[in-house]
Amino acid sequence: MSNHLLNSCREMRKYLVGLFCAVEVIWFVACSPVFMTVEVMKPAEVTSSYRSSFALIDHCSRQGNTVGTFEDRLKKSGLVYLNDVDKLAVRIGDSIVSRLIDRNYFSQVKLWSVPEPYHVRLTPDVLTRIRLETGASTLALFDSLKISLFTDRDRLQPAFGSSIRADVICAVYELVYRVYRLGSDEPYKLSTGDTLIWLEEEGMFPSVSTIIDEIVYRAAENAADAFVPSAVSVDRFRFTANDLYMAEAERNVRADDWVGAAELWRQVYDDNKKKSTLKGKAASNLALYYELNDQYTDALDWAEKAKICFEKSARRNSGTLKMLNTWIAELQRRKSEETFLDVQLTKE
Repeated sequence: MSNHLLNSCREMRKYLVGLFCAVEVIWFVACSPVFMTVEVMKPAEVTSSYRSSFALIDHCSRQGNTVGTFEDRLKKSGLVYLNDVDKLAVRIGDSIVSRLIDRNYFSQVKLWSVPEPYHVRLTPDVLTRIRLETGASTLALFDSLKISLFTDRDRLQPAFGSSIRADVICAVYELVYRVYRLGSDEPYKLSTGDTLIWLEEEGMFPSVSTIIDEIVYRAAENAADAFVPSAVSVDRFRFTANDLYMAEAERNVRADDWVGAAELWRQVYDDNKKKSTLKGKAASNLALYYELNDQYTDALDWAEKAKICFEKSARRNSGTLKMLNTWIAELQRRKSEETFLDVQLTKE
């Protein structure tokens, strides 16, 4: 073979290898899942009817039901203290009511103070009197507040990189309620709480007022989420593929035409008898479509179909199957909550 011909063959091989790599990259980008953030409705822990009335009863601040402690494990005395936990309980109660009013779920929200100590269980007569005075169908007794502040040295794990040890100040709080709903004299016991952490920066922690303000804000948000259904952001994924119908469906999604996209995904699923992975991608996208429309039975059905398809090439689709299993578990949980959500979104 002449040198000219040999060089030509080498150049052609380089070209083909480069072309193959370019096609492979394009195929990978086109067929990778597209991750997206969507909002879904989460039911409240306490079920009330939409536009019903609500009263928060302060059974805490003047009843000796507040506990606050501070422990300086780093021996940096004078950093923070809890001066008046009763006043903190009053602030939290006011903030809860404000947050519930902002959510615009209840037709009326009131804060009512208990004039004298009540026993552990309210009698029907007392409940009736409170309902008459507040006009509320749902009564939530704010029974107790426990809060613990402490400094410590903790090991933190950033999103990227190795873990670090840092001086922190922590707040652990718990609010306990007894909730009485219309038609029942038996209370539902509710507990909300959280752990908040602040890092020491340049040898200083946040001010006491900053820490207390954050506790009040978070405690009110926790309570509002417990009493009112809320929209939460969740991560989801959809598939594209090196297929004309799938490409057209993706264009529809980007134009916010999910109905048109769903029709094409169903056609891909029905027409491809042997391409199990392609069928799985179409089925998974249909599951997402139905979830976005709050049709959880259909969403679960299509997610299970997608799983069956991907399992035919389990080794190649192991990552996808892991994501699907997590998603299916979440869909099952949300389906079980569907009845509660329907009641909570139905006007009284």
